[in-house]
Amino acid sequence: MYEKQKGQAFESFRYLIAFVIAVAVLAIIYTMIGTINQRSILISTERLKEGALSASKSIRTSGENPFKLEGLILAGRISSQQIANYTGMDKDCIYVDGGVGLEEVEKGVEYIIRRNQLKMDVYFYCDFTDDPFIDNDNEVDLIVNSISSGSDCPTFCIVYLNKSPSFISS
Repeated sequence: MYEKQKGQAFESFRYLIAFVIAVAVLAIIYTMIGTINQRSILISTERLKEGALSASKSIRTSGENPFKLEGLILAGRISSQQIANYTGMDKDCIYVDGGVGLEEVEKGVEYIIRRNQLKMDVYFYCDFTDDPFIDNDNEVDLIVNSISSGSDCPTFCIVYLNKSPSFISS
């Protein structure tokens, strides 16, 4: 095929060029994957914000059927202050409860996502403090009592991160 070429230097040069091109393509693909992951986190954060606002505006409805946001990809910290910023509610009226993959910083207040990102489902349960829809549920009763005892909250929200509320049958 290469009858007029002497030696094998040309073949080595071809392999070097192929290697450089392969590394460049892999670098481009790696950059694209990182960009897609960052956009997924931004979109999920926006969905979290919209879900929190919807649940807080539909107090009794989200008490009967908690709002469920599926497949959110989130990173960093999630706190009652963050949810309060989304909803306009007082942070003392919001209780955050985390499940697998989350590390508790302060009970009911703040959680850290252990990995750089975590795919999770989030439930919002919002209701009236003086007359919650869920009766005879120890988990909700304890949370409502802790919220109503220390603050003036006509309504409250419980945010379940990567954890299903105990009163929902799976």
